[in-house]
Amino acid sequence: MKNDNSAFRFSIQSGKAHLTRYTGGLIEAYIPETFDGYPVTAIGSYAFYENGAELRRIVVPGSVKQILPHAFELCICAEEIVLSEGICEIGEDAFTACGIKSLYIPSSVTHIHRAPSIPCAVTVSDKNPVYSSDGYGLYKGNCLVAVNPSDTRTDYRIRPGTQEIRLGVFEDCDSLKSIHLPASLKTAGEGVFSNTGSEYSGRTGITDITVDEKNPFFFRDPEFLGERTRGGVRLIRWMSSGENVVLPENITEISREAFSGTPIKRLIVPGKLEAISPDAFRGCALTEADIHCPRIHILFPNDNPYLRKDLLRGFGRNGLIYDFKIYDDKLMEWRTDADRLSMMLTRLKYGCFLNEDRRKTFLDILRNHLTEAAVAAAVENRMDLIILMEELQLFDADNIDAVLSELEIRSRHEMAASLSAWKHANLASASFDYSL
Repeated sequence: MKNDNSAFRFSIQSGKAHLTRYTGGLIEAYIPETFDGYPVTAIGSYAFYENGAELRRIVVPGSVKQILPHAFELCICAEEIVLSEGICEIGEDAFTACGIKSLYIPSSVTHIHRAPSIPCAVTVSDKNPVYSSDGYGLYKGNCLVAVNPSDTRTDYRIRPGTQEIRLGVFEDCDSLKSIHLPASLKTAGEGVFSNTGSEYSGRTGITDITVDEKNPFFFRDPEFLGERTRGGVRLIRWMSSGENVVLPENITEISREAFSGTPIKRLIVPGKLEAISPDAFRGCALTEADIHCPRIHILFPNDNPYLRKDLLRGFGRNGLIYDFKIYDDKLMEWRTDADRLSMMLTRLKYGCFLNEDRRKTFLDILRNHLTEAAVAAAVENRMDLIILMEELQLFDADNIDAVLSELEIRSRHEMAASLSAWKHANLASASFDYSL
């Protein structure tokens, strides 16, 4: 039974009617094929956004060629949206926050924008020349473009013959833990195998990836998923559960989100690393990175995840292994805590890409706050920080006694002994003036 068309608003463009707004009041909506004699050829963006929440069923006629982005968004009670033969294009996020559990794709559909945004199972007409489905994955030719995010399966074997996996395919798959890559696979979007969500989501995401042994491009090492390149190996996804990671020497590139959601805290790269993609360490608890070539040693805060998140974005910025601009700017904001002190002292010790003006500024900041810095080291019992301050020649005859006094007050006798020995070796000759 067709409904009264007064529930729809249209605009006329080039002799065609576009549905711009549904005004509400229906349980089942049958979009008309014509309006005032003009064919209805498009459903506009957010057409059902304001008033579509109570709809249970929506039927889209074959006259409609385009469903624009967000067209059916917030049709939260919709149990069925029927797409008729004739529809050619589906816009991205067209079904966001819809209640549908499945969607049928007619043979006429040749373009689905951002297919992973379809929130349900998809079946495809056997006559569709572009798209197909195996009941879980949606394929465009030999490319996997989406999977059913509501499916509860934990493992999936990607269809043999698949040559490409598009970015975002596994993004919202809460249940999926294991996938198998076929011998035919040639390319995969950067970060496609990381579906951990944000670092605060608590999801474990994909924890196991296997690869057909005949695949010439991808391979599975016991600790990681790799991709063979002309210059070496690109690390696609780290799969080990250890906190201390030493990368194999043949790894020359680290892909986007390669370590996202992993428990890594310390990274050592002994080989020659040529490139790191941005967000390679998104969602990690990384606190130390030691990269041998080029020589980079850098610390990240232990107890400030928000600051760490900002600083981890330095990896891969502006084509560099690590861009220190944000890092150095943050260090200019002095805080009296052992974390910040450790970061600044390490930055000064290794000095990778640290210009002389910034180096002098950091030294001035430390000298102006030296007693506070020593107290912070004493409170955390960080003997290593006192040794670093000694190595950087931060103590002099004007400040060392005040620091020694603070260390004794806090019963840090080992620190005081180390500093006293340093004073004797470096400042004793300047302690007395024997000149006449």
